[in-house]
Amino acid sequence: MKRDKILAKAQKYLIKYSNSTSKYYEELKKTYNEFKSLDDVDLVTIKLYGKQINKLCLFIEEKENFVSFLITLIMVIIVIIILISYTTITIFNRSDKVNVVIEKANSEVDLNVMSSDKEFELKYSDTSNYKELEPIIIELNPVSNNNYNIIYNIYLEVLNFTGNIDNLKYVISIDDNDYVYNLKDQSIVLNKYLIYTNSMKINDFKKIHLRLFDIDSNDDISTFDYKLSYDAYLE
Repeated sequence: MKRDKILAKAQKYLIKYSNSTSKYYEELKKTYNEFKSLDDVDLVTIKLYGKQINKLCLFIEEKENFVSFLITLIMVIIVIIILISYTTITIFNRSDKVNVVIEKANSEVDLNVMSSDKEFELKYSDTSNYKELEPIIIELNPVSNNNYNIIYNIYLEVLNFTGNIDNLKYVISIDDNDYVYNLKDQSIVLNKYLIYTNSMKINDFKKIHLRLFDIDSNDDISTFDYKLSYDAYLE
């Protein structure tokens, strides 16, 4: 999809749902303005913004339709529990297990996510000895009878931290490769840092080691609480 078509679609939804109080509407407005202000945009960036804008438009439409449905339901006093959607992503939290369900074109994909941080503790480190740190382990396993690829996103939400977030770095270790990032440089989506995006085949298995550390020994790291979350869509 060309950039002008993506912007036109976003603008259409911003006008159509201008009275919306949804957090997805505000995120769409922010993403639209960012994309519109970019100069010399390459194809990869256009594709990423296009997928993000399409997803936000879908979320807004579903939310507003659901509100209208509830109003109608109350007026006619009919109790109907039917949720119909063309594309939905639903997350169920069960202790350390997350199940992400992706439905599209009458096909369903379960992205089973297991995470473990039993040994994790935020510590001081640098990029020369981060492997000495205990990682947060994330295991991904999408399951379906259909032959799809999926794109998945991993988000980190910092709930409570007494140090300086600008001094936090993290390393993603996957498929024998290590990728070092500054947390402050990552995109923020609905108050969460988008820390990693990649694709994988259905019925494949990925194990990711996430090592998070503070590079400034003057920071107070005595308090640090976080939450991981995920979403995914068919490629």
